[in-house]
Amino acid sequence: MKKIIALALALGLSFSALTGCGAKKEETKQPADTTQTQTEQAAETKEEATTESALADGTYKAEGDAFDDHGWKPIITLEVKDGKIVAVDYDEINEEGTLKETNEEYNNNMKAKVNIGPAEAFPQLEQALIEKQDVDAVDTVTGATHGSESFKEMVKKALAAGPVAADAAGALKDGTYTAEGEADERGWKPVITIEVKDGKIAAVDYDEVNEEGASKQADEDYNKRMKEKVNIGPAEAFPQLEAALVEKQDVDAVDAVTGATHGSESFKEMAKKALEAAK
Repeated sequence: MKKIIALALALGLSFSALTGCGAKKEETKQPADTTQTQTEQAAETKEEATTESALADGTYKAEGDAFDDHGWKPIITLEVKDGKIVAVDYDEINEEGTLKETNEEYNNNMKAKVNIGPAEAFPQLEQALIEKQDVDAVDTVTGATHGSESFKEMVKKALAAGPVAADAAGALKDGTYTAEGEADERGWKPVITIEVKDGKIAAVDYDEVNEEGASKQADEDYNKRMKEKVNIGPAEAFPQLEAALVEKQDVDAVDAVTGATHGSESFKEMAKKALEAAK
């Protein structure tokens, strides 16, 4: 009889032990389920944050509050499409409407001092922002610390302000707008007249003239010599630039004419200078 009772007790203890182990195993599984849930929640939170941080499509603009000690003021235009920055146009302008990036004398002087000028530095900053999509991730361009800082400041200012209204982004005031530049080392001075009608560029007349008032576009000898060298002259190049601006309504969208790089740059600089008064 004692043996039977002992056996029963032993079986009872074994059953209790097995039950306890089973319970512990079930309890051990619980943290794994919790960890998985936390991971899923974290992923959802990250996805929501990414969605919330996406930029609204549109055109963003900003400019400095005043001209600096050297007479320059930073200006920037950003284009956002599908929540991403797809185009950036940064420059610095003086009171006469001259742009630092296309100012040949300024670029030469700066390059002689620090081995780089705005014509190289600004496009590097623009491309870096498009690539990284984060202004704080854009590295300072060596030799252009001040320009880099101004660029980043303007980007932040434009994005903080939000996209400008469609009419403010594209519409121009009707009227006739003119601009002219300084004569180059060969004595040619760029001049431009732009007609704006119904908020759009309707006509453009660009040329370069010398001290005698002679037109480069109408100078047969000049056109002949240039065409022999680069297969195109002002009589063909300038009308192409004019037509492109009327068609695209955006100076930055006008492509340089092959063989007339200098003329194309002067054209775009003068167009921007003239249109400043139309905004």
